[in-house]
Amino acid sequence: MKGRFPVPLAPDDFRFGFALTFEVARLLAAYGYPNILSFYDGAVTDFDRLQHLLFRFLYTDPSAGSRSTSQADPSSLPSNHHDTDTREASR
Repeated sequence: MKGRFPVPLAPDDFRFGFALTFEVARLLAAYGYPNILSFYDGAVTDFDRLQHLLFRFLYTDPSAGSRSTSQADPSSLPSNHHDTDTREASR
């Protein structure tokens, strides 16, 4: 059975960004995992790693056919993807 992820990366997909990663990090903390939203040495690196892993899980690289974006990263999206608040965009 084939899963629904990864999905094709579309240039106009506003859903991925800081807000999504923030919400996932907050949910992980609520389940008892270390809170990467708190201030500690390495928190920025942990947040960045989480964002990259989410991106790799969610998207395929259209130029790679059906392969995952194992080499791609969120910086390949247009700059507006990184700071879009999806809650405001969905209103």
